[in-house]
Amino acid sequence: MTKDGGTPSPTGGSKPPASSPLLVSWRRGWRAFSAQHREWVECHSRGEAAYSLPTEVILELSSPRGLHRRVPPILKQSQAEAERDFLKLCEAFHPHAIGVYEASPLIFPLLSSSWPVEGTGEGTVGSMVAEDDKNDRHELAQITSDHHQQLAYAGALSFHAPYRQELTQLRGKWQALPKPKPAIGPFISARLASRTGPTDMVLDYYRTYDEFRARWHVAMLVSWDIPWPMGRGDQLTAAEVPLLFGDAGTFDYCPPFLESPRRSVREKGEVARAMARHFPGQPTPPSMGGIVRQGSGPSEYETSFRMWLTELTVQRRIGARRGVTQCLIRGFSRQLRLSEDHVRRLRRIYQILLSSSFDQ
Repeated sequence: MTKDGGTPSPTGGSKPPASSPLLVSWRRGWRAFSAQHREWVECHSRGEAAYSLPTEVILELSSPRGLHRRVPPILKQSQAEAERDFLKLCEAFHPHAIGVYEASPLIFPLLSSSWPVEGTGEGTVGSMVAEDDKNDRHELAQITSDHHQQLAYAGALSFHAPYRQELTQLRGKWQALPKPKPAIGPFISARLASRTGPTDMVLDYYRTYDEFRARWHVAMLVSWDIPWPMGRGDQLTAAEVPLLFGDAGTFDYCPPFLESPRRSVREKGEVARAMARHFPGQPTPPSMGGIVRQGSGPSEYETSFRMWLTELTVQRRIGARRGVTQCLIRGFSRQLRLSEDHVRRLRRIYQILLSSSFDQ
């Protein structure tokens, strides 16, 4: 995925801006892509999301291998062409489009390195801040920091066994629902769903989803692979507040994984007590050690999360093939500008999640 990060809104909330620029019709583009690359589409009609691959990884997988470059590439020419065309489709549709699920596009700004941008060009966060106060750079720094921490927390959750166990249980409930099933991602609270007259089974799923989100500080699921963490200032609805604090109403919420020198000890204690009161079996949260950035670069969880999504995608595309891992390491090294040894160290963070049959 060459598109890699950006926070959902300039206030740190979890919803994309209302004026998201749609450059081409997804339906028209997807139809044309599907007609041209039927083998690729059939490979992904198995109930899993498909994500675009970074240019550098496509290049490595489609290049001859070996010391003298005499070993055939992992991807055939037609397969590499399909990967490049899918990447182009995502980029042409939306700046933050990262893939497709059930023929619908997946949008995840946190993976886009173009948002937020420390600049003042049109459409950048810098320009938004500049419009309000040309001298206020603190807000931009806070947005940038939150963006990195949200993405890192998405990685920390995705590699955290208790979270993955609950996610598997939630998905099992969803799969057991009658068709047409509710969308995975967009959040609909149990209270709102009750007004539409769904079955008790569907309402039970929504309640479970409510609790899942509150327990793990997730705004929504982009796909079954990608959690979209809550942001600073996200508003909790009347349905969500009791899950955290037991009171009705709405208020601005700051997730505990976001650093904030202005966040009082009293607030932190209130969150901890509320979670313990409403969720007595609250699982241990993921380690926060890899979430905070060191200097100006991304944290370990950010980078390893990007790598894991790409490697998961390759695994789903082509399965176990000898030589794939080395191609990925070289591709990651070029894409992320890291040494191959550094890439290998980061892979250890998520390696256990990959199929044991996948080339190590």
